[in-house]
Amino acid sequence: MSIIIVKTIKTMRGELMFKILSALEEGKDGMVDLLDNYLFDGIDRGLRRADEPKKELDEWEESEKREKEEQRQMSRRFYALVSYLERDGLVRKTMVSQSVFIKITGKGKDKLENLKTSIEKALPSPKYGNSPVSENKGVTIFTFDIPEKERNKRDWLRCALRSIGFEMIHKSVWTGKDGIPKDFLEDIKNLKLGDYIEIFQITRAGSLRKLM
Repeated sequence: MSIIIVKTIKTMRGELMFKILSALEEGKDGMVDLLDNYLFDGIDRGLRRADEPKKELDEWEESEKREKEEQRQMSRRFYALVSYLERDGLVRKTMVSQSVFIKITGKGKDKLENLKTSIEKALPSPKYGNSPVSENKGVTIFTFDIPEKERNKRDWLRCALRSIGFEMIHKSVWTGKDGIPKDFLEDIKNLKLGDYIEIFQITRAGSLRKLM
C-alpha cells in the first residue's frame, strides 16, 4: 500500500476505523492485542535508568503522566469505535473463555476495501520541508504538461510548487532558487507524473543540468 499521506480519510474516526479493520483482516482478532497495537504503535516503551539525574527523572515522570492520560483517552476512543463498528455490522464480538474477541464481518471487509480504494486515489499533502535534492547553486526550472484527465494532480502540483517557494512564470512553467525536496520528487513518482514533468537547473556558470 502506498505511503502517501491519506487526505480522503479526513476524520480521526476514519483513520482509526481503517487501522482496526486492517488489523482484523490480518487475523488479529483479540481485543487486547488490537488495543495494544492501537495504543502503542510507534511509541517507545523503553524503561528509564534509575541513575538518571533527578531533573531528567522529574521530566520523564511528567511525560509519563501525560502519556498515560493520552492512552486513557485513546482507550476510550478505541472502545467507543469498536461499539460503533459492531452497531454498524462491520465487526462481531464473541466471548471465548471469558475473554472478548472481535472479528471482521463480510460488510466490514467491503468497507475496508472501499477505504483502501480511497487511499489509493488520495493525493499527498502539498506541504514540504526544506531538504532539497539540488545543490542550490542556480535557478531551478520546473515544467509540466499534465493531461486534463489528471486535473486534480495538476492542481495539487501547483499548490506543492508554491509551498516550496517556486513562482509561476507561465501556467506550466515555474522557477525557484531553493532546490526541490526529495519527498516531493518521491510523491511525483508515486503519482506517476514523471512522464509529464521536466526539471532543469541553470548553474551559476550558465550550464543547464536536467534533474528529471
